[in-house]
Amino acid sequence: MKANLKKILVFSLAVALWLLVWLVQSWPDKDTHVFFCDVSQGDAILITQGFNQVLIDAGPNEKVLNCLQQHLPFWDRSLELVVVTHLDQDHIGG
Repeated sequence: MKANLKKILVFSLAVALWLLVWLVQSWPDKDTHVFFCDVSQGDAILITQGFNQVLIDAGPNEKVLNCLQQHLPFWDRSLELVVVTHLDQDHIGG
């Protein structure tokens, strides 16, 4: 019985350590990052700095969501600002 408890404790500590390392790695830094999202025809640019995110255009379809999912932290899925440069479908469809 003690051996199983010891294994559970070691496993739990390993998982907790892994989660801590993962969280620290995904924590945003203070640098400004610019991501040009591949949305096929059209434009979508994501600018991040710390916990602030700005999206310029959204492309023609939902492909922009893949880019946002990849570059935004899971705990902060809101954009502070969305800028539309013009009303063509290849900039606002997403």
